[in-house]
Amino acid sequence: MSHISYGCDTELFKIEAPGDYQKESWQMNEEEKLNAIPGLHAEGNSLFHDKDYKAAADKYAMAIGILEQLMLV
Repeated sequence: MSHISYGCDTELFKIEAPGDYQKESWQMNEEEKLNAIPGLHAEGNSLFHDKDYKAAADKYAMAIGILEQLMLV
């Protein structure tokens, strides 16, 4: 009988304490999603003001995505 060995490499990028990172929308409850939208909007406005249009569009898209998720609930 031959033995088969499988290996797996894992790389740890960063350790963060709970609450020290921004949750992804799928991790948020409804209240957290509602509270996140104004912040994303404000960040988008700031980036737009700084002429970083791509980053601003990304923030606005995140806010719209959360709104769409809330509409499905």
